[in-house]
Amino acid sequence: NDSLGHSLGDEVLKLVAARLRETVRASDTVARLGGDEFTVIAEGQRDRQDVEALALKLLLALGQPYRIQEHRLQLSASVGITLYPKDGTTPEILLRNADAAMYLAKRQGKNAYRFFAPELDEHLDERVLLEQTLRQAIERQEFRLHYQPQVDAVSGCPVGVEALLRWPNTDQDLQPGDFIPLLEDSGLITRLTAWILGESFRTLARWHAEGLAGLRLAVNLSALQLLHADLEPLRRELLAESVLAPTAIEIEITEGTLLEADRGRSIAEQLGRLGVRLAIDDFGTGYSSLVQLRRYAVDTLKIDRCFVRDIEADRDSALITSAVIALARRLEIATVAKGIETLE
Repeated sequence: NDSLGHSLGDEVLKLVAARLRETVRASDTVARLGGDEFTVIAEGQRDRQDVEALALKLLLALGQPYRIQEHRLQLSASVGITLYPKDGTTPEILLRNADAAMYLAKRQGKNAYRFFAPELDEHLDERVLLEQTLRQAIERQEFRLHYQPQVDAVSGCPVGVEALLRWPNTDQDLQPGDFIPLLEDSGLITRLTAWILGESFRTLARWHAEGLAGLRLAVNLSALQLLHADLEPLRRELLAESVLAPTAIEIEITEGTLLEADRGRSIAEQLGRLGVRLAIDDFGTGYSSLVQLRRYAVDTLKIDRCFVRDIEADRDSALITSAVIALARRLEIATVAKGIETLE
């Protein structure tokens, strides 16, 4: 809806509904509760395995590409499951608990299903309230960007900055690790994409004009932002407005995003067309292959702080960090070490 318009979003909902109806049995019920949430009532299931098989069929059906007008969309779904009467004896309780299980599936990687467990219920009210507060914060333009410097280890000169999303909320003591995952899970993060890029581009242009011409800007965007925002016209408009070269911009994606073959390829190709640099965040915490670093023309590896902070005390962390730097140099890839806080 945010990037391609509500009419196209409505067409997606119609196709999703049709796929759901085609996948379930004639005796099952399919309903749209609102927004992008659908419910399936499957009666007469013999055991948990039957329900799991149905969930997998639904995920497979919804994961197939959607062709609408000139667009080819790749979407994923998250499924929360409740069983009657174990997880509730009224429709209201069953739906509420299925919602909690669905949020768990989204938090743990999306495109997955999860069964309800009693401990999930404790956090649902808190989560719903926070999501409502985040929606209001976006409408009130309460978010801010802070900029963390990237410094050349030899010269000591600043070579770049990373834009960090912050929410100076006075009512709640919330850290980015608390609200950013919820922004991504709920899809609200896409409503901030244009603002994040526009605000950070204008700030960098101002710093260039003030004499920091070589400074580069790194912006961490989620897979959701990259796949569901029309970045090409936005990038052209913002670069023209701010008089920045594309190479002054570096888009960071996580190692996990790169590992998802179709998604990683799509994102890398889009960034290549934009002419901006590509950085891999939290390198070393996943299972990236060396082939991917060359295939996707990676410009920068960001070494995760879990290795950097233990360099002095832990021999293995020092060896791993040294090996990553040496490998990157051979591949002509820059390295950024996260979490450096002391001279040593």
